[in-house]
Amino acid sequence: MTVKRGLPSMNVGRPFLAANMPLTRMEIACLLVAFLQIARIIAIEIWNSRGDWESALEKLNLNRIVDQLLQRSGLELSVRLEMRFEDGRLIGGKYGMISRSVTMYTEVIQEQCLQLFGSVGRMEDYFTVVLAHELGHAADADLPRLCEELEDAAMSGERRTRIALQIEENAWNYALALVPEVDAAFFSIVIDESLLAYRIQVEEAAAAAATA
Repeated sequence: MTVKRGLPSMNVGRPFLAANMPLTRMEIACLLVAFLQIARIIAIEIWNSRGDWESALEKLNLNRIVDQLLQRSGLELSVRLEMRFEDGRLIGGKYGMISRSVTMYTEVIQEQCLQLFGSVGRMEDYFTVVLAHELGHAADADLPRLCEELEDAAMSGERRTRIALQIEENAWNYALALVPEVDAAFFSIVIDESLLAYRIQVEEAAAAAATA
């Protein structure tokens, strides 16, 4: 008698699926378990393949947007797609003035889109406006001077917050002109959310200066 792991003992010479020898309940149960295990493995592989395919398609679409905006802007710089900012902050994009490069953090952009709009249905539009904003920094001829002013330790807090706000507003004004196909209401929500902290800082600094 031969014993197979996971299956009931059976005679070696017995034709397991012979028509004139019906399967026992134990044999049927073992076959059903084996079938379900195989089906589960196949389902997992199909799901993983689907996820990989969707991820590759999404990256392809984002790269298409990058190429389109770079061509439209005429700027000479590199754009990289990464998952998250290295220190974990929720930063969707970053412009490096020295390296002349833009880094877009796709997972963070997806999270921001979900937080702001309640879904990721317009994730590509959100990616587009954030990228256009970062390109706005690259196109800003005043950026080096403004950044240099921010390094002045003697500068007042009010002036510092106004310069920081101006830098961001310059980039958003450029973005609005670069991608006019994105509807104004959508753009306005993103801009207002982006500038909210800067505007609050300006108001607080102005109030502090008035009472000093």
